[in-house]
Amino acid sequence: MAMDWSVFGEALENRPPLLDELLSVTSEDDASASSDDVLSRLRGTPAAERENLLVSFLQREVQSVLRLPSAPAPTVGFFDLGMDSLMAVELRNRLNRAFSGTYTAPNTLVFDYPNIAGLAGHLVGELGEVATEPVPRAQPEPEVRPAIAREDDPIAIVGMACRSPALRISRPSGVCSKRARTR
Repeated sequence: MAMDWSVFGEALENRPPLLDELLSVTSEDDASASSDDVLSRLRGTPAAERENLLVSFLQREVQSVLRLPSAPAPTVGFFDLGMDSLMAVELRNRLNRAFSGTYTAPNTLVFDYPNIAGLAGHLVGELGEVATEPVPRAQPEPEVRPAIAREDDPIAIVGMACRSPALRISRPSGVCSKRARTR
């Protein structure tokens, strides 16, 4: 059911805990604002400190996905924290939004890198080149030329079963090649 939960929550006098939990989830707009922030901070961070920046970013993302009261330790496994496959997909989607256009996380990311420290090390390698590159400048669009139709252009006819004008001249109709006859 499509519903505006914030309006529904305001209408209730006593909100159930499940509704409080639904209303406390970070919206996608907040996630995209923090993603621009993490990419800009990554570009401005020295190479030696990038992994620490990514560890703290990943701790916040995992904490929000798992709805933990505090940030998890970087060396504790995702599945030891209670992550399941749907939460792994949600984390991957959050990372894809955060690094949109820069890095696309594979479906098996959480299984390949089972803790925050391992995932941060992987992301440093993937995003390290991007962090050192300058922001690309916009290129002017090429001039679009309209197609000019001429009266004397030959018409190309594409046919099936080897019945093209060039083959009709040298072979009887219905006979294409030696290979076609043996099939």
